[in-house]
Amino acid sequence: MMGLESATSSKLAVYWVGIIELLQLQIACSDALGIHVSEEGENKHTRKEVWQSNYSTFLFKFIFASIFIIAFLFLKYR
Repeated sequence: MMGLESATSSKLAVYWVGIIELLQLQIACSDALGIHVSEEGENKHTRKEVWQSNYSTFLFKFIFASIFIIAFLFLKYR
């Protein structure tokens, strides 16, 4: 965050990137929890498989949502 402010000299950019990061973290956590509860409720998978689905869901949702930060940084903003 400090590097972003130094590079852009814009507190607005730091503010919006922080909001985007917070939202993507929340979305990734909620989706991973939903998958975890769903897989656990089926009683078809081992404990290891349930946790693997939880971790992979969180990781890929977080990475995919990070694309929005890249798009934000390349667009003109005030």
